[in-house]
Amino acid sequence: MTGAEGGQLKVTPLGVLYHRGPYRGVDGPANGWFVAIALRIEALDRQDRLVAPAEGGGWGWRSGEQQIDTIDGNATSTPWVGEVPEFGDPILPGKPQAGVVTFDVPAKGGELQYTSADGVVTSWTVPAAATGSGLEKVRQRIKLFT
Repeated sequence: MTGAEGGQLKVTPLGVLYHRGPYRGVDGPANGWFVAIALRIEALDRQDRLVAPAEGGGWGWRSGEQQIDTIDGNATSTPWVGEVPEFGDPILPGKPQAGVVTFDVPAKGGELQYTSADGVVTSWTVPAAATGSGLEKVRQRIKLFT
């Protein structure tokens, strides 16, 4: 996929975790489920960054006809957002980053999408069951608030 500056990025999904609370002192999901998706991203040819939603792209979730972004519902107020690695830094060749993307979704299972600066959508099918790795810090944060 293409980064914000036109470089090539390789994305490897590592794991998925669904959770709905309840949480002490934090609102639960407005749409039904929080989903945390662990990813590994590597710059293949030059330093780059991910496209931000304000630039008309970035991460999205699709379930049926519904399109959701990372700020919909209560996705920004989960116990782990801001406390686990995300993708705000430049991505450098030879230095892959691991991080978590979070959504507030109506049901388990869907499609993770990334829209590049030129409007090209790359997507991955996300299973309806928790699986994989890279979500240990998310689980730790959930334990602190349940």
